[in-house]
Amino acid sequence: IIFPPGTAGYGFLMGNIKFIVLEDWKEEGREVVLLVEARATAKSASACDVNEHIRLNVHAEGDAWVITVPLRPGDGTIIALMEEI
Repeated sequence: IIFPPGTAGYGFLMGNIKFIVLEDWKEEGREVVLLVEARATAKSASACDVNEHIRLNVHAEGDAWVITVPLRPGDGTIIALMEEI
């Protein structure tokens, strides 16, 4: 996982779903781009902001998934990434 500047977090795997906890340190709302290593066998992926229950934009770039995440000021979120193999 490559976290955008001004953020931190961690990831864990539960079953076949990758979860990423993303914490924002800035005191302003913004949109950030998160990079998550794709499984070698993954054909596509979908991502969801678990806190807000909204689908996130995700696309492949090289061997990573690029996820666009809107963030509230000084807040964090949990992202669920589901890869289709």
